[in-house]
Amino acid sequence: MRREWSLAAAYAVLLVVMAFVAPGFFAAENIRDMVLANTPVLLIAIGMTLVILTGEIDISVGSQFAIAAIVVALFAKSACPCSRS
Repeated sequence: MRREWSLAAAYAVLLVVMAFVAPGFFAAENIRDMVLANTPVLLIAIGMTLVILTGEIDISVGSQFAIAAIVVALFAKSACPCSRS
C-alpha cells in the first residue's frame, strides 16, 4: 500500500511541475491530442491487462501491432490522391 501512495505522490508532483514549466500542457487541445495519439496503445494495454490478469502470457501483441501499422500505412498510401500518376 505504501508503494501506491509514493507513486501517487510522485505523479502529483510531476503534474504540479508541468503546470508551472509548461502551462499549455493542460490546455484542452493538448489533452485531446495526447488522448488521440495514444488511443491505439491504450486499447492494446487494456487487452494485455485482461490477458495477464487471467494468468496467460501473450507476447505476440507487439508484432501484431507492428503489422497493423504497416497495413494501415499501405492503405493510406494507396488511398492518397497525390500518389496516383
